[in-house]
Amino acid sequence: MLVHTACNPQYSLLDEAVMQLTQRFNKESVGLRSYLQLEAMLLSGQVNQDNCKQYPELNPNRLSLQLGMFSDQNQYTTVATLVCDIECLTVQFLQLLAA
Repeated sequence: MLVHTACNPQYSLLDEAVMQLTQRFNKESVGLRSYLQLEAMLLSGQVNQDNCKQYPELNPNRLSLQLGMFSDQNQYTTVATLVCDIECLTVQFLQLLAA
C-alpha cells in the first residue's frame, strides 16, 4: 500500500512508516524470530541452548533454574503476565536471582 509520493509528498512519511512496520513484523525476519524464540523460552520454562548462545549475558544454567522456579509457581500464557509477576517481586528476591 504505497501512496504515490510524487503527487502527494506529504505522504512520504506515512509510506516510510508502513514499510518499516512491514519489515519489523515480517515473521521471516531474523530479529522477530529471535524475539519469538525468547518469548517461547520464557513462557514454556524450557531453555533453548542455541538461542542463549546469541546473548552472552544469558547463562543457560541459571536461566533454566530461574525459569523452573517461575513455572513451578505459575503457568504463563503471555509475556505481559510474566512481567507483571516479576514486577511484584521484592527487591531482595530479585537480587538473589541476579547473583
